[in-house]
Amino acid sequence: MKFYFLVIAFTLSASTVQAQKKEDTLSYSSWKKYSDKVQSGTNKYLQYFTDSLGQVLRINTFKTRTVKQDPANANILWVIQRYNKAKGNEIETDTAFINKVDFSPLAYHTDIQSAGYKEVVQFTQDSIYTSVFYKDSTKHVSYPSSPDYFIATTMEDMMGMLPLKIGYTVVVKNVNPGVRHNTTNYKVSVVRKEKIQLSDHSTREAYLVEAGFPAFKSYSQYWFSVDKQLMLKHSFKMRDGSFFIEERLMP
Repeated sequence: MKFYFLVIAFTLSASTVQAQKKEDTLSYSSWKKYSDKVQSGTNKYLQYFTDSLGQVLRINTFKTRTVKQDPANANILWVIQRYNKAKGNEIETDTAFINKVDFSPLAYHTDIQSAGYKEVVQFTQDSIYTSVFYKDSTKHVSYPSSPDYFIATTMEDMMGMLPLKIGYTVVVKNVNPGVRHNTTNYKVSVVRKEKIQLSDHSTREAYLVEAGFPAFKSYSQYWFSVDKQLMLKHSFKMRDGSFFIEERLMP
């Protein structure tokens, strides 16, 4: 009888572990239920580096991020990111064109002045066509299509649209198009609620979200406001021990 109960206990324990390991993975079809939560508009962010004590080492970039509907097609969204370097006159931009309903990628364009190239990426059912335009040459590459993969630059929008709550975890299949094309899983986990102080000295209640790439053991921390699920702050620890910080500039 004792052995019988031990077998039951082991079976239940194993089942619990398997249930804990099972994680939902988003698909285009499952994303549709969140499509009405798109937060359009323009927001500004400051990107800077700090030491381990939070002292600012240097200001890096002023970032402007715009999410808007395609003027010619109500079913397409533009996600535009513009980076103004704190030093010099370089301006870099990237634009993701996505299906408004299921967030599937349609195209991706960049202008990376610091590296001297532009990218034009087209997504079709079968292939991902990538063209890289350098000053004196052009490179064309084709990759197999990645069904149910979401474009990397829309992760911030997607996290803000998910049903965030403590303990919530989901996996998003992620495609980073262009010169450094790669596909991998992006895991999002809500750790807790906490108070966060911003650079304008205001205090907000936020969800602390850990998000990143399990395959590379690389994670960032994000803070999303509890009331509107706006991304307030993003922190990533660099290899040298410093921290890259991106903070929303409140109006």
